[in-house]
Amino acid sequence: MTEGKTPLRCLAYMAGNSTPFFISIMEAFVERMGSRVSELTILVGDRYQFLQAKKRSLNVKIRLIYQHERFNPFHAPMPDTTRLAQLEQRYGIPNLWRYVLAQRMIDPLPHDRKTAYLAAYLEYYEALFHKTRPDVFITGGQDSLPFLAAHEVFKRNGAIPLILTPGWIPGWVFVVDNEYLRIPGVPELYESLKGRELTPEEKAIAAQIRDSYLVKKIRPTAFLAGHSIPAVPSPLRFLKILARRIRYEDRYFDAPLKENMKRSVLVRARMPFQKAVYQRLSHTSATEKNALYYPLHYEPEASIDVLGTPYRDQLELIERIASCLPVNCTLYVKEHPHMNPGARPIGFYRKLARINGVKLLDQGINGHEVIWRCKGVVTIAGTTGFEALFYGKPVLLMGHTFYEDFREGIFTPGSWEKMVTTLKEMVSFAGFDPVLLDKFVVAVIKRSFPGLNEITAPGYDEPENHAALAKALETELEFRAGKEKIGETACMPA
Repeated sequence: MTEGKTPLRCLAYMAGNSTPFFISIMEAFVERMGSRVSELTILVGDRYQFLQAKKRSLNVKIRLIYQHERFNPFHAPMPDTTRLAQLEQRYGIPNLWRYVLAQRMIDPLPHDRKTAYLAAYLEYYEALFHKTRPDVFITGGQDSLPFLAAHEVFKRNGAIPLILTPGWIPGWVFVVDNEYLRIPGVPELYESLKGRELTPEEKAIAAQIRDSYLVKKIRPTAFLAGHSIPAVPSPLRFLKILARRIRYEDRYFDAPLKENMKRSVLVRARMPFQKAVYQRLSHTSATEKNALYYPLHYEPEASIDVLGTPYRDQLELIERIASCLPVNCTLYVKEHPHMNPGARPIGFYRKLARINGVKLLDQGINGHEVIWRCKGVVTIAGTTGFEALFYGKPVLLMGHTFYEDFREGIFTPGSWEKMVTTLKEMVSFAGFDPVLLDKFVVAVIKRSFPGLNEITAPGYDEPENHAALAKALETELEFRAGKEKIGETACMPA
């Protein structure tokens, strides 16, 4: 990575509404890297954004490729037995199957078509790798099969993966190399910080982050963006998608049209009824202190489809956890603040309310108040688990995410035979030294970067933010190449 070495070939991948923003970051990255980058190929996942991007005056080192120009995974033939065995041996198809599960739009397809769908993407990315031979693979997504399969192929073929993702600390971004959002270098840095006192500057950073949760009660999911994620499909959006498909042959939205329209109609039809049912079944306050808290995850979302694949069925998971609760212990369950009524299946909340030991909380209750009152939090891979740590509460983490590297107060499921013991230990948990959490937060900040990678955050599309994210990619690339030491890659803010 030093001057004078062979310039790097880079390949970047993005699809959807974030594409223009992502291309602006790539332009800033190429400009910042200068002669260290010889070319950057941007793979665009949908034709509409591809055609819009071609109208831009891009750096001469940047070229665009439309992913589905001659490739449609829904019409891909089944690979022969030998080829399928090769893919399974090379990439571990059973392990990659969680990527297929994450792509919920293909749920209606039969099993063999799903296998063909996965194999088609793997073969496409293998061919693309051999054609472009990138040294670096950059993406801004990690929550669907195309992104995850591309990451798997390019990483296994030797490319350095850089996944630019919104950090769970407002105003910061992560650059990771895995779909679990675990930050490279954090475990080692945290261990080194445990062996010494924090400097005054580091203590100030830890206090600032702690106060943002305990005093200001900022939620990591907000990322400084005041918006609500629409969980309800819009008929108007359906018509826009249809128009784009007809005009642009847009395969990025290649979910079956009839399934899309059916869901749109059904969800909106049951919205008022499900809202009334939820209000009738839910409690307006969390008064019991001998309780654990399970905040429902937004669906579909990578936190359960990828980070916690074995537990995609939240209703079944809650029922199993409730069956292992200690005597006289309650499991509070609250709907995700961005999950609109009608988006869950019919009867979801009725079934939930019937589970012994479970109490459904009103959606409008402040989650921080519930955390404060309860003994601990149960989550698949949600941000509420990170919030709970600032209150000194233990977390039962069913999946994987960045804060599992903290370890203090983090319980993992292990086997279901041990779940009864695990929950008893959680309820009687005596707490951990808050200084350790401060040190973990400092480790995360030192391996994170200031910036906004959320397209609804105010100021996200400003040149200054593009430059900040480009710097994050450059710095992390240097770190991966071994030029920088752990802990010296990011600048601590004043």
